[in-house]
Amino acid sequence: MKRYWTDEERAILREVYAANPACRGRAGVGRHHELLRRLPGRTWPSIHNQIVMLGLAHPGTPSKKKDRSPGLAGRVYECLAKHGPLNVSGIAELLGTSLGRATNAVGHLSGKQAICPAPDKHCWQIVNGPTDGSRTQRQPDGTIGITEEDMAWMRRYRAQRDSRIARLRQVNAGGGPCHS
Repeated sequence: MKRYWTDEERAILREVYAANPACRGRAGVGRHHELLRRLPGRTWPSIHNQIVMLGLAHPGTPSKKKDRSPGLAGRVYECLAKHGPLNVSGIAELLGTSLGRATNAVGHLSGKQAICPAPDKHCWQIVNGPTDGSRTQRQPDGTIGITEEDMAWMRRYRAQRDSRIARLRQVNAGGGPCHS
């Protein structure tokens, strides 16, 4: 059964940690048993969570979250954004990595459709818009490139949908043939 931690229980945690602050690793077993003995009804995971929340576990230790640098694929993408279209050997040279690793990163990015072959087919570039006509492209004015043909198709679709809905309403209202 979960219950809230009281101020007295937190004071016990602080007191035990203050009594022997250097107790870590296997040496911390004594503190572990002391806490379980002095906090009856609390499990070790519950106690440990409270220790971490109070910041008693390892004071002064930086958190495990750290600023992660982009991986190789991210660096390849940044390189293409900065320098424009490049071939794989140029990317590898700029990043100081092997040709094989650069090729793998380029393959990963092309699989994610983040980069595509440049028009001369020997270089790679960032995908700014549709390369094969399958993706829509945002125009400079913010609208998405919808052609007049697309608009005509949408009008036909809406008309068909509206007629189906009207027929269903007519049948449900009892104005049409009904199978009982």
